[in-house]
Amino acid sequence: MTGTATSQDGAVTVTVGVAGALVRLSFGPKADQMPKERLASLVMSTARRAQAQAAGQISAIMEPLIGADSDAMHFVNEQIPAVDLPDETEESPPMRRLATLNEDQEGRATRTGTARSSRSHSR
Repeated sequence: MTGTATSQDGAVTVTVGVAGALVRLSFGPKADQMPKERLASLVMSTARRAQAQAAGQISAIMEPLIGADSDAMHFVNEQIPAVDLPDETEESPPMRRLATLNEDQEGRATRTGTARSSRSHSR
């Protein structure tokens, strides 16, 4: 049994097994312009969403057969790994840190009179 999820922006599609083993990974056109750190974070969060979907399928299949509140269903649910579903719209912590470092460095360069090349910070 597998679960498949696609990131909100369509950059990443991941298929995983119930335990989270990667079965398939594909990238949409938006992935090409993403910083590697953001793309990696998006792959991970999308994989967790896919795993939650796969786990939900197991529960949906088993519940009518063994009962929602049965000991057997409780056992099945205990065997399914807990999945933390982060909000994928949040910027990953490494990217926030990088932006802060760049701003600090620019501030120091301005205070010390060090010339800095003007370049675009967009990625």
